[in-house]
Amino acid sequence: MKSFLNSLTLILAAIILTACNLPAALGEPAAVPTNTPLPASPTAIPAETSIEPTPIPPTATPLPEPTPTPTSNAVTITAATGNLNIRRGPGTYYNVITSMNQGQSATAVGRDAPGHWLYVSIPSNPSAYGWISTQTPYSTIQGDVNLLPIMTAPAPLAAYIRNCTFHPMIINPGGIVLPPQTSAPANRASFTPGTYTATDQSVMGATPKELTLNEGSTVDITVDGLNNVYACP
Repeated sequence: MKSFLNSLTLILAAIILTACNLPAALGEPAAVPTNTPLPASPTAIPAETSIEPTPIPPTATPLPEPTPTPTSNAVTITAATGNLNIRRGPGTYYNVITSMNQGQSATAVGRDAPGHWLYVSIPSNPSAYGWISTQTPYSTIQGDVNLLPIMTAPAPLAAYIRNCTFHPMIINPGGIVLPPQTSAPANRASFTPGTYTATDQSVMGATPKELTLNEGSTVDITVDGLNNVYACP
């Protein structure tokens, strides 16, 4: 009997211990210790700030466009077999401003419409320009004249020779006869600038008088073949 009671006591003790552990075994939440701190509130996330994107530089800097180079059309004129006059404009009515000696060459930068005159840089003064004729047997030309730009010049100034004597005078070169002053205004005629001679037609063997005529000027013949001096009225 005593053994039976001891066994029963052991069984009861086991049952009590099992009952104490029953909530954990059934999955109930364990009690939270009162001294365990609760987690802090989550830190607020600031609103997104709008940021302008930084421009991305190009991978290479473009090179400037090249300046077009005009097609070369070099035209040169050479005083091959004699000296050539260079004039103020494209024609013999313009003053001679200088000359190009035999063997010299000049570069043309323009022409007149027919291509009979070239606008050239003066060999002795490359910063100055003048006109030179292509219609002379003393020159040679290299290059295509027709490809040069057409240029214009102011009109030439008229130049005159006037006979103030009482004798007719013949003007050379040209063979033009100027009547005496009594035939005015026919005693005056227009000539191209240059050097001329005037010879008295009333005096046998009269010595020619040399005249130099410039553009825009008038030269008077005041001495006849007898060396009489006159003035034009």
